[in-house]
Amino acid sequence: MEKLLYQSPGIKKYDLDTPALMVDIDLVDKNIHTYHGIAATKHVSVLPYPSIHGSLAITKRQLNAVNVLPSICCNSISEIEAFQSLNVSNVILKNTPVTPSQAKRLSVLTKIINISIVVTHQRHLEILEESLGELTTSVGILLHVNCGDMISGIQNKEQLKSMVDTIKNSKKFDFIGLSTEFSEYKTYTGINPLIDASATINEPNDIEIQYMRLLEFASSVQVSEYLSIVVFGENNINTLPDTNIITAIVAGCYTIPDINTLKSIPQLIISASVLSQIISKAPSNYIVIDSGHKTYGTDLGLPTIYRDPSRPFTGYLNPEKFSAEHGCLSFPAGNAADIEIKSKIELIPQSMELCINQFDFMRFITNGIFTGYMPIVNRGQFS
Repeated sequence: MEKLLYQSPGIKKYDLDTPALMVDIDLVDKNIHTYHGIAATKHVSVLPYPSIHGSLAITKRQLNAVNVLPSICCNSISEIEAFQSLNVSNVILKNTPVTPSQAKRLSVLTKIINISIVVTHQRHLEILEESLGELTTSVGILLHVNCGDMISGIQNKEQLKSMVDTIKNSKKFDFIGLSTEFSEYKTYTGINPLIDASATINEPNDIEIQYMRLLEFASSVQVSEYLSIVVFGENNINTLPDTNIITAIVAGCYTIPDINTLKSIPQLIISASVLSQIISKAPSNYIVIDSGHKTYGTDLGLPTIYRDPSRPFTGYLNPEKFSAEHGCLSFPAGNAADIEIKSKIELIPQSMELCINQFDFMRFITNGIFTGYMPIVNRGQFS
């Protein structure tokens, strides 16, 4: 958990104590405008996914944008409880509750919010049927089908039809549609030069194959305009068919994109970074910063240096090796004089979701000035 050492709004961002998770709210707004515009060209709506960033302020901006569904998607019951202040009337719960205590909390929430649950297995329906008490209203069910190489999900049309029949025979459930998760889009183009100008990575694009698989599932249960098709995998927005049966794409990271999202959606801009300080410099060509694995959540790789034009030395720093508390960066021989201990640099994590989970607060920035702390909602709550 992060120990907050209060600093007054109005200082320059480079005067913040480090490490600090910084979010430029004006650039967040630009990313929302851009992403929702792309989705509109694909004829799909955006379904806000605050589980990614954990920010009430950012979620409100998503909900107030154009081409958005008036609902949110949460990973857990705790998140639904935490985001009640948004006053949304519809919530999708991605992770199926499987314990009696979770089912009891869910029953209470159904009295004030319309809740739909993503279900991946027949056993989930049986557990919900057994665990949910008397309901004043039925619970919506989105059946999650496997259209690619994901581990979970309904595998074939026979399983899907059987689960639809189970739902229709229950007084506690309503079948509201299908969900799926498209495998990651891996053809990177237009890499932002402020991050990395290295070569483009090209891999086969199989979104068309996955979409055709989705069509097969949908046709087997006669999905109509009255049922929803919800897709996870927001980084695939550029490769969705222009004409499709998808109702909405679940998305949250596009507001504060990480390296993976910036590569997949080059129309977005850097709006969030971690400010770190150089605390040591070796005589040869290495520096040490005050942030490591515990700061970035490096499961998917080391962070990348933000190439700040006002700080030329950031253009040739490269991450080499990180420990729990520190990071080691290299620079070309002969450039040591350009780099000073106490200088501060920004880094972009490979996974913003993992990084955010290391912090309790975002520092909102406007025009390079710190404007205030914003808590990360539901930090440390998992059920």
